[in-house]
Amino acid sequence: MSNPAYRRILFIDALRGFALFLMVLNHAAIYLLTQTLDPGRHYLVYLTISLSAPLFLFLVGFSLTLSFYRGRTAPLDTRPVHYWRYLKRGLGLLLAGYALNIVIAPHEPFYSGGILQTIGISIILLTPLLSKLQQRKFRDGVLIMAFLLYLLFVYAQPGIVAWSVRHPLMAHLFFEGYPPWPWISMVLIGLHSGYKWVEVENQANSVRRHLLQMQTLGIVCLTIYFSVNVLQGHMLNFNIYHDYIINGHWLPSSITVFWIIGMTLTGFTVMYRIFTNRYRYLRWLTVLGQSAFILYVVHLLVIVGMADRLFGLRIHQWWQFISFNLVLMVALVIFSGRLKLLIRQPEM
Repeated sequence: MSNPAYRRILFIDALRGFALFLMVLNHAAIYLLTQTLDPGRHYLVYLTISLSAPLFLFLVGFSLTLSFYRGRTAPLDTRPVHYWRYLKRGLGLLLAGYALNIVIAPHEPFYSGGILQTIGISIILLTPLLSKLQQRKFRDGVLIMAFLLYLLFVYAQPGIVAWSVRHPLMAHLFFEGYPPWPWISMVLIGLHSGYKWVEVENQANSVRRHLLQMQTLGIVCLTIYFSVNVLQGHMLNFNIYHDYIINGHWLPSSITVFWIIGMTLTGFTVMYRIFTNRYRYLRWLTVLGQSAFILYVVHLLVIVGMADRLFGLRIHQWWQFISFNLVLMVALVIFSGRLKLLIRQPEM
C-alpha cells in the first residue's frame, strides 16, 4: 500500500467529488425544479453545467497520466498488453453509458451520447499517446492540439448545427450531452497537466511554483472572461443562450471557455490548499470522489429514473430542493463508504 503508484491523492479525489456534487445539483435542477423558480433555476443549471463536466473531463486526462507514470522507476513497458487495461476501461465506460441510456431514458435512442461515452472514447483515443508524454515537444503539441480542436469546432459550429438537423441519427450519436468534439480538449489539457504533476509532486518548491503558475493562468482566464463581458455591456453572462446550442444541448462559446478553464485551474489550486491545511470537514468529498463512477450512475437512477420518471416529483420551493439534495448527498456518502468496505473486505 505504500507504493506511490497506488497511493491516492486526496485532494484529487475531493476535486472529483466536488464535480460529482455539482452534477447532482445540475440534474436535480434540470429534472425536478419547476420553471416557476427562474431566474434562479436557470443560473443554477448554467453554473453547474459549465463547471461540473469540464472539471470531471480535466480530471480524466489528469488521472490517466498519473495512472500511467506515477511511481515508475523503470523504463515504460509499451507493449500492447500494457495498454489493454486502459482500453478495456474506456470500452467499459462507453458501453455503460449506452446501458444507462436504456434504463433512464428508454423513450430516447439508446445510442445517444453522454459524458460516460465521451470519457470512454477519450480514454480509447488518447491511451496510445501516454508513452510519448515524456517528450517536451510532444506535450506542448498535446496542449496545442487541445486548443486547435476547440477553435476548429468554433469555426465549424454553424455547419454542425445544419448537419445535425439533416442527420438526426448521427447527431444523437456524436453531438448529444457532452460530445467528444470539442470536449476531448479538456481531457487533453488534463493529460498535459497530469504529467507535469508527476514531475513535481515530490518536490515541495516545484509544487508551489506549479500551483502558482496554474493559479496565475486561471486568474488571467477569468479576467479575460469578465473583461469581455463588461465590454459587451454585462458583468455576468450566465445565460445558456449566449453560448452554442447543438441538437438541443449546451456547448461553450469561445468566451465561456475562459470561464471554464479559469475555474478549473483555480478550483484545482484551491482544493490543494484546502487539503494541505487538513480541513477534515471536506473529507466527505473524497468519499464521493473515490466512488465517482458508481455514484454517477446511482444518482441518475435516483433523480431521473425514480424521482422524475417513476414518481413524477416536481419541486416548487428552494427549501425543498435543498432538503432533497442534502438527503441524497448524505445517502450517496453513506453508500460510498459501505461500498469501500465491501471492496476491501477480501483483503482482511
